[in-house]
Amino acid sequence: MKTKKLLIVLFCSGIILYFFPYKLFSDDLGKANKYYEKYDYQYAIEIYEKLLEQKPNLEVAQKLANCYRFINKSELAEKAYATVLTFPGFDPINYLYYADALKQNAKFERAKLNYLTYAERVPAKSDEAVKLANGTDAARIWLENPDRNIQVVN
Repeated sequence: MKTKKLLIVLFCSGIILYFFPYKLFSDDLGKANKYYEKYDYQYAIEIYEKLLEQKPNLEVAQKLANCYRFINKSELAEKAYATVLTFPGFDPINYLYYADALKQNAKFERAKLNYLTYAERVPAKSDEAVKLANGTDAARIWLENPDRNIQVVN
């Protein structure tokens, strides 16, 4: 009787293991991309960070940076986009995203340089990029000289 129960348990375990994909338990790019596509950025970040440490590549670095940008963690997005810019063949839009993160972190001069670099690399968007670069000057001035006479009312 015991052997019969044991055989049933082993058979059921075998069936479960056979039909249950092992990839659900592994931290791989496919799993991270599924989280990314489902907007589960926090789960994707955990896997992308591990993958970036193990085997750095442009796709992982860019998706990690995007995840940080999407969840509004500008300090981490800044670092991640700086990493993206070290890989050959990156999309020039990353200059824009990096500049946005720098501006959010009050690093206005570096943000301005990256906006202007984006303008050089993507001439079709140069007007927009120059306006954003000029906006960094305005943001710096407003931050350095806040107007104390403005009242915010809910």
